[in-house]
Amino acid sequence: MINKLFTVSKWAEWDIQIDKTPQEIKSRRLGAPELDIKDPRGQGKQVFASERILKSLPVYQCETITKIKLLVFHDRRSRNEAEQAINTFVKAKGQLGLDIDFRRQSQMIECIDMIGPNKREASGLKKGMDEFLKNNPNVNLTKDLFAIVLLDHQSHYEAVKKSLCEYGVLSQIILKNTARKSQLSSFSNILKQMNTKVGGESLKLKWPKSMTEQLVMVIGIDVCHAGPNSVVGFCASTNNSYTLFYSDIVVQKKNTEIVSTDLGRCLKNAAVHFKHQNKGQLPDRILIYRDGVGEGMRTIIIDKEVSQFKEALADLYNKVSGPPTVTLVIVNKRINQRMFIEGHNGASNPQPGSIIDSILVEHHNEKNCFDFFLVPQAVT
Repeated sequence: MINKLFTVSKWAEWDIQIDKTPQEIKSRRLGAPELDIKDPRGQGKQVFASERILKSLPVYQCETITKIKLLVFHDRRSRNEAEQAINTFVKAKGQLGLDIDFRRQSQMIECIDMIGPNKREASGLKKGMDEFLKNNPNVNLTKDLFAIVLLDHQSHYEAVKKSLCEYGVLSQIILKNTARKSQLSSFSNILKQMNTKVGGESLKLKWPKSMTEQLVMVIGIDVCHAGPNSVVGFCASTNNSYTLFYSDIVVQKKNTEIVSTDLGRCLKNAAVHFKHQNKGQLPDRILIYRDGVGEGMRTIIIDKEVSQFKEALADLYNKVSGPPTVTLVIVNKRINQRMFIEGHNGASNPQPGSIIDSILVEHHNEKNCFDFFLVPQAVT
């Protein structure tokens, strides 16, 4: 591929000469993250994350999901698939260490038709939910219930999710085809998702001292432009193991990338949840990951978005203690640079965790900012 690049005729036409010797750069590699395991048999043993380990690792904390009522919604043609799903859940829970009694905790609710004639409203599901609430008037929708819904088509997802959000009920959608296959790996992943949604900790890492000696809040921000409006996703960690989160959204004009308003509100709400999880204390440091913007937008992000955080922090923190240290990481996944490792069998892709932070990158010490390249995953 590289040799073909050197033979492109346009280079000669434009009087451009290309150095055929690749630029050699020193890099380093982060090790795999160490897992905090709860299994007493593994106490004192170091366990590092890998695809094999993560597939078989029991969930770290699952207290809430063992106490809630599971409502399994299905239409009149899907009773068998609903039973199959419950049976597969029973098989999958063992390897995850989940003490869920699916037979006792589950209640089947049959809907004549899950989706209404216009395909935009889950009228059958609403009727089934209303009937359940009529017979159980004292149930707490947010804390006591979790809905599992079997669907024919992915296209019905939006209508079902919208209806369940209106009730304030947490939910998990399963396609009938997934239920029919009854694959333990799929249902193990679904159980982990369910556990996380109700506040459980499916996975816990051992963090470096820089993340544990102080109270740190990690924030992620991105903008989706898929619908009629652009929607900003805001997510902030609220505990010191980074397993609980506060999430929020900001709706703005279509194709608007810069978030001009409401980030201060999101941060203040996140701070309330953070204080609740940390004995009334606010974070000492805030780490913000801003995705979806290019290099040319850095200054705008600082001027328009970080300024909102600073205003909110001035209201939250008193003048004596002062605001926390804020670190902004702008994530740019669309890059033109390509890195390879020279080995015995020729050039290959760098391993996950590889970091390049010299020669190719910019450093502005006077502004306290710098660039780096990080390989996030294995690529063949």
